[in-house]
Amino acid sequence: MFHSCLIKIINKIGNSVCGILAVYTKTELEKNKFEQALKKIEHRGPDNTSYWNSTDKKVFMGHTRLSIIDISRDGNQPMFNETKDIVLVCNGEIYNFKSLRENLVEKGHKFKSKSDSEVILHAYEEWGDDFIDKLEGMFAFVLWDEKKERFIFARDGIGIKPLYYYKDDNSIIFSSELDPIIELTNQKLKLSIKGLSYLLSICHVPAPYTIWENIYKLEPGHMGVFYKKDMIFKKKEYWSPASKINYKSKLDVEQLIKKIVDEQLTSDVPVGLFLSGGLDSTSLAYASTLINKKINPLTLGFKNTPLDEVSIAKEVTDKLGLNHQVKILSVDDINFLIEKCSSKIDEPILFSSLMVTEAISKKANEKYKTMLSGTGGDEVFGGYGWQKSKFASIYINKAYFEFKSLFYMIKERLSFSDSFLMSYLKRTCTRFTLYKLYKLMPKSKNIFNSGDLIKPFKKYYSKDLPIMRRIQKLDAMIFCSSINLSLMDKASMWNSLEVRVPFLDRRLVDYCISHPINKNEYSEKNSKSILRKFLKGNIPNDVLNMKKRGFRMLNMEYLDFERYKEEVFNSYFVKNNLWNKDYINKIFSKRDSAKIYSLIFLSKWIKKYELKICDEQY
Repeated sequence: MFHSCLIKIINKIGNSVCGILAVYTKTELEKNKFEQALKKIEHRGPDNTSYWNSTDKKVFMGHTRLSIIDISRDGNQPMFNETKDIVLVCNGEIYNFKSLRENLVEKGHKFKSKSDSEVILHAYEEWGDDFIDKLEGMFAFVLWDEKKERFIFARDGIGIKPLYYYKDDNSIIFSSELDPIIELTNQKLKLSIKGLSYLLSICHVPAPYTIWENIYKLEPGHMGVFYKKDMIFKKKEYWSPASKINYKSKLDVEQLIKKIVDEQLTSDVPVGLFLSGGLDSTSLAYASTLINKKINPLTLGFKNTPLDEVSIAKEVTDKLGLNHQVKILSVDDINFLIEKCSSKIDEPILFSSLMVTEAISKKANEKYKTMLSGTGGDEVFGGYGWQKSKFASIYINKAYFEFKSLFYMIKERLSFSDSFLMSYLKRTCTRFTLYKLYKLMPKSKNIFNSGDLIKPFKKYYSKDLPIMRRIQKLDAMIFCSSINLSLMDKASMWNSLEVRVPFLDRRLVDYCISHPINKNEYSEKNSKSILRKFLKGNIPNDVLNMKKRGFRMLNMEYLDFERYKEEVFNSYFVKNNLWNKDYINKIFSKRDSAKIYSLIFLSKWIKKYELKICDEQY
């Protein structure tokens, strides 16, 4: 019954992040329907688009490919094991594939390509479900095991690569994005009030939820199985960052950084670097020179603003002898980027850094298929102001969080850990507080409360960690994973670009979160002490002493508020009485640019889905 029916739909020159789509349905699925759904993620991999289906046309596996390692046809997916009864589609990179491959070859496995993805197939054959613990990288993949009639699916530990899924009584669908799932279900969409509440309150929809009812995200560090026979779906967490201090930890972290950068510079195509001039990206630039793999940086500048970073980035590149490229944005670009990003994105993220990432990714794509990014450095090495007190005192920082937590304990009747999470979210990513959310969207009051708000994040709260490490872990799994990595994947994929994040290697994350605290870490001057030590004497002092700057779109106050106000008033949300028009008037009258940006972006985004939404749910 198992037949390797591999069909190439498209083969054209291009480069992109990979996209995957896998389906099982109890009834025969028409090939053209699957092809139409797969086309929704062509932008993730226009080098090659292929799919396989079972002879009964009930199982389909599709892949759009980015050619990074083994750019020959042998690296195309779906991939098969030697006996062709296991099929793989994978999005991402396995960085330790060379050592895994050597191990597997010694055990008798035969490889047909030099692709890193192929080690997943053989690792699964060799070690069964425990194979996931062997993989180091950024990935989301689905395996079909014909003998056991089941899917195996997984997402990397930090959640660098996305994986969405939909399940009903007759089918299951996995995809890199939401749109192929929407195409295949062919049903009226149901907007999730809970998902919309998350978006408005904390600027994103955290896993396992999405903006649509009955479609979900697989959480970072999770894997699962789906059995065809009984339609049984199970998932479990296989990895999470450290939850307590390791006082016996001995690791040469500088050597580890060099090792990770070396692994992630493995590519059969040129690799560039997003360079801001800050400690994180500068450390990656410096590490590349130490391993004799000099990398060419690209910096985004802002016209006529004091926060422009081009000059300080140039100091770094001059010192390290690197070729430097620059992309300049101006105020005039804001309106265009809002239109572009809101029309392209499948699920909104309401941080303006999405637009910045889109702009620099577009520039990078002119020359590169792959870029390194310093994303994760603040979370891992302790670079955010909220991780420490400006008075360099653990007690003051602890007192602040304990005071805020006590406030939420009394007001919301929450436990200390839950109220700690509330104060954390308030400090890092809250746009509309619950009180203001209820004013804007009254329907959310009976559906979404403080317990719902913190529920997806409770597993990342580790009471046995010191305050700073506790916050670093939350930053890694919430602020970084749910927000920064998600918007980076979306913005880079629109521009057919793979972005690698060395500082989010599991080995480095675990070490930094479990490492005993040095009291100097609480000083703003000595933050990221590991990176400062690594760079000291090798880069200009201006970089070592530069104050932390956020990666965001500047000059939002220059938005044409009156023009956009009419657009918000005429939006789907207002027309269907989801948003309170009087409260929107107040927001615009106060010129609250962050909240206004959220309303504008959502009003534009919903347009491409309006006709597919089931309005009866309201």
